[in-house]
Amino acid sequence: MAIKLSPNPSTGNYDFVLSSSKAMVVRNTLKIKTSKLRETINLTGQVQSFVVSSGVSQGVLSCFNMHTTSALVLVNRREGIAELVPEILRSVFEKVVEKQGMGTSRDPETVNAYMSSTALGASVTIPIESGKLKVGDWQGLYLVEMSGPREREVVLTAVGI
Repeated sequence: MAIKLSPNPSTGNYDFVLSSSKAMVVRNTLKIKTSKLRETINLTGQVQSFVVSSGVSQGVLSCFNMHTTSALVLVNRREGIAELVPEILRSVFEKVVEKQGMGTSRDPETVNAYMSSTALGASVTIPIESGKLKVGDWQGLYLVEMSGPREREVVLTAVGI
């Protein structure tokens, strides 16, 4: 298989273009039903299954959360660490929301969820190597719910060969 690196002929705005007759972009949306106000849900197995079914052997996976009161994180999956994340964030931002008054008509609990989501982030990018997620031995991909229960959507996009 030949992979060609070349200048972008159409705009010249890129350093290079990676092109291959076998390159793929595969997308799917996970629908996750949360059951509590605050919780963490391990998505690692579902996301690994998507990578296997995508056929991408070498590349990158983009995981994007479509919501502003939940987040995606890579976190230690041992010793209950992931389960602590929403409660720790709630306690941190609870003080800020109370102190600042936040100048919003939103419920303080919702503002707390917005702040927590902003701090953690909406997306995670993970390398794909030999058809598997290339994460650390103890890393897991988690959805962190901070305003549930709700149905959440996470868009998965695998790009590679």
